[in-house]
Amino acid sequence: MQEEAKEAEGWRQILGDGRWALFLLVLGGIWLHASDSLVVATVMPAVVESLGGIAWTPWAFALYELGSIVAGAMGGLASLRLGLGRSLAGFAFAFAIGCLASAAAPDMATLLAGRLLQGVGGGALIALSHVAVTKGFSERHWTRLFALISGVWGLSSLAGPLIGGLFAEAGWWRGAFLIFALKGLLVAAAAPWLLRRVKSSGGDFGASRVPWRSLALLSLGVISILLAGVVDALLLGICLILFGLVLLVLMLRVDGREISSLLPQRALRLPGAARDGLAMVLCLAVATVAFLIYGPLLLIEFYGMGALMAGYFVAFESIAWTLAALAVGRVKPDGEGPFLRIGALTILIGLLGIAVFLPIGPVWALLPWVGMQGAGFGMAYAFIVRRVVKAAPEAERDHAAGAVATVQMLGYAVGAAIAGIAANSFGIGLEESSYELEPVAHAVFLSLLPFALIGLFAAYKLAAGEKTVITTSHRVEP
Repeated sequence: MQEEAKEAEGWRQILGDGRWALFLLVLGGIWLHASDSLVVATVMPAVVESLGGIAWTPWAFALYELGSIVAGAMGGLASLRLGLGRSLAGFAFAFAIGCLASAAAPDMATLLAGRLLQGVGGGALIALSHVAVTKGFSERHWTRLFALISGVWGLSSLAGPLIGGLFAEAGWWRGAFLIFALKGLLVAAAAPWLLRRVKSSGGDFGASRVPWRSLALLSLGVISILLAGVVDALLLGICLILFGLVLLVLMLRVDGREISSLLPQRALRLPGAARDGLAMVLCLAVATVAFLIYGPLLLIEFYGMGALMAGYFVAFESIAWTLAALAVGRVKPDGEGPFLRIGALTILIGLLGIAVFLPIGPVWALLPWVGMQGAGFGMAYAFIVRRVVKAAPEAERDHAAGAVATVQMLGYAVGAAIAGIAANSFGIGLEESSYELEPVAHAVFLSLLPFALIGLFAAYKLAAGEKTVITTSHRVEP
């Protein structure tokens, strides 16, 4: 009878006693991060027209992802030391200041600095908003609340391009950043008050240190690869790429000796699903980021499309992700394998389709391929997470779950850098006529094809896996 009473609880009971205000705050934090990329993707062509610096376009996305990774490593420690309310307010304020910097930017360098600060704020808002749910609500309500949070991500796919498109077509792209700055300030002002009853759980500061060395090597590695896309000398560009890759490999070695590492080191050293799953996420994230960065610009240049419609072309990928994830939501573990393989193959085919049809049209023929990129990730993502977590040692399972998102953000940052190198190598930083952009459109997407192939290979290994059983007898060294 008690269980039936719990199941019968409605939203009035779940959100009663003022908890509705807390949950609105959580949704506000999620919204800021979820809609950011689509808003920025929609207004970036107008930003480039106003400020110049088209060759630096990938940096606007890569720096945001880097900031989010840094914030993910800092958020937990900030919550322990400052309390959830003050931590969330501080990061929301950082997000708002980043938006204000971008809105007032007189040049591309200032806008990029603002984007980095937005990434730090937005990435932490995601982590802390999830913490607020687990601390502010009963465990039996978490599933329903997180389902509603997922709906906010889907809504952002529709609202993000609308906001960005309206401001871009009105000739005031700065207004899009100002609107988000205002929302960030509202979250910052409300957080301490709404979270005043949510107590910090305390914790061991020594076990929650920020892995500064890992973060520094990661950031320098990605920035080195990004720099390769904006230098004129071919030899220097190659050296920067190689130097960046060396730094990323060194980061993995250093991270293994950190007290609080970015990635689950035991899982990475062992063969099997944990390593294959993270490799699959990394490579497919690299392979799918180019349309977010260059899609609106190329659609506007090739077809004279308005910013609003170009934004919705990009949003279609996110919508397809959501629909595919819902469609496979009831698949049982023994039926996951085919969806892992089909998902990676779908992304590969979608990438090839975009590379072929984006420059030559017709424009409506592009939608299925864009949808395939999103649907492929959507049908596989939850299964990747489950297999990575299951394969990780018992002591690292929570860490492994968080590492999937970290690796995905890293993939987007690296993918942005590689796409920028391909675009700039074919002259996108020069005169922007349709004739000049046609080889760019081919090069940007085909340059990421090897990563899609590696991701497909990892998917086949992951689908055939779960033969390696990792038990709790594996000790994780502190």
